[in-house]
Amino acid sequence: MKYDIAKLTAAIAAASLLIGTSAARAADNDKSTGQQSSDQQSQQSGAATDQNQSQSGAQSQTGAQIGDASGAISQAASDPQSFVKEAYQENLAEIQLGQLAQQKAEKQDVKEFGQHLITGHQALNDKLKQLADQKNIQVSAQLDARHQRMVDECASLSGADFDKKFLSQQIRAHRKAIGLFQQAASKNSDAEVKDFAQNNLPALRQHLQMAQQHSAASEAAGAQQPGTQQQDSQQQQQGQQQGQQGQQQQDQSQPQQQPPAPKQP
Repeated sequence: MKYDIAKLTAAIAAASLLIGTSAARAADNDKSTGQQSSDQQSQQSGAATDQNQSQSGAQSQTGAQIGDASGAISQAASDPQSFVKEAYQENLAEIQLGQLAQQKAEKQDVKEFGQHLITGHQALNDKLKQLADQKNIQVSAQLDARHQRMVDECASLSGADFDKKFLSQQIRAHRKAIGLFQQAASKNSDAEVKDFAQNNLPALRQHLQMAQQHSAASEAAGAQQPGTQQQDSQQQQQGQQQGQQGQQQQDQSQPQQQPPAPKQP
């Protein structure tokens, strides 16, 4: 009896040890799984943080670029000397671009627009030169690097490619010029410069409107061109079919020649 109790006690102790070992292993597995899950969450969180920081940095850079451009216009518009020099360069570039349009444009209305730019911006620069002389401001008759690039971009093109680039460039350039003149009319420290900017805004707005109209007309003409080509192809096919039908009718109307009768012996 004592022997049976001893065996039973030993069996219970072994079972308890086995259960304890299994529980410890399960705890270790749970801990390892939890650690892996925690590591994955940390990695995902870190990746999301890096992405947000990257996006935030890109947005900050874009905003800084926009702010720099706006700040440059504001500075040029408020200072009399900076405005006169910048406006003079803008006019010089427009005159040279108008001359290029006379030489390289494909469409006659674009050539005429180029001549309009030459006349209008030369008149602006004549008045601006008088104002510069009154204020003892030295203006350069040579284009600076930025405006020279504008001219060079169009100088390398001709025909339809020139028309497209020239008109899109005119829209951008005149929008910028209008912004410069508007700010100068309200913020410039010199009263005569403010009057000059205010009085010449209508001419710039007219140029912008003309550039937009010519650009829209060119795009409309380009959109219609594929349909015109398809119509020409259909007319050509119809002409070929009519020609074939006429040939068949002509062949059917001709009498068939009878073979010669055999000679009698």
